[in-house]
Amino acid sequence: MSDRSEGEGTDTDAEPEAGLTPAAAFALLGEPTRLAIVRAVWEAPEDVVTFSAIRDRVGTEDTGRFNYHLGKLRGGFVRKVEGDEHAAAGYELRQAGVEVVRAVLAGVINEAPVREATAFGAACPDCSGDLEVSYDGHGTVACSDCGTVWMHNEFPPAGLAGRDAQGLARALDRWTRHRSLLAFDGICPSCAGETALAVEETSSGPFAERVCEHCEHASRAPFWALVVHHPDVAGFLHANGVEVVDRPFWELAALEVGATAGDEGFVLRFRADGGTLRVDLDADLRVVGTAREG
Repeated sequence: MSDRSEGEGTDTDAEPEAGLTPAAAFALLGEPTRLAIVRAVWEAPEDVVTFSAIRDRVGTEDTGRFNYHLGKLRGGFVRKVEGDEHAAAGYELRQAGVEVVRAVLAGVINEAPVREATAFGAACPDCSGDLEVSYDGHGTVACSDCGTVWMHNEFPPAGLAGRDAQGLARALDRWTRHRSLLAFDGICPSCAGETALAVEETSSGPFAERVCEHCEHASRAPFWALVVHHPDVAGFLHANGVEVVDRPFWELAALEVGATAGDEGFVLRFRADGGTLRVDLDADLRVVGTAREG
């Protein structure tokens, strides 16, 4: 049975070869009907959406013109699925199409909201001043008194919806910490490429940075932030009244932690009323041993 007799227009060409240059990909999506088609396939409840169902969702009466735009998307953003005795032929999104819709929904390519700095009920670990959260492409948590920036990271505009200052600060903290852990595990949280390690000495102690060798995404953190989730460290802090999972970064920054160079890496010492926990790191900043001292 032909596509035409099934109401599938004239889309009978073989699947175009997948793979587009970035310029070609953006040019394809610059036509509103094509972006609407990608959205329609995404929003449909069916896994495979028929030609007529997509056309009805887009609202295009000119079947020939609609078929032309759909054909342009095939191979790059949508895939044709052949029918059988159990299901009609139709279309599904390729991963590129999924990512396009997610980027639109997240607002990262078409929205630019701004939020002025607003206090959210937290104190600066350095001076006890009010911490404020703001947004302008990146989310930022900084002290209104001493100016110290405790967190500054990219954050999707959609993450602002329905969140007050306190909710935004918490979401930014969780978002940043989980992505940083992935980056410091050697996997870029943006493109899944490999990240390379660099160490920087600052007045606040040593900082580590992981930069993606593919997309140049960078994550930066103090040494202690890389190990607080280690079972021995989290257990030591728990015994001293600090719940790592519940505390935001700026509260954990008040921990008393010393960092020194070791024989083959670095040594961290977490100090609390219950004693001191020594944490040995190798040159890649991975925990190779822990011990109680005092």
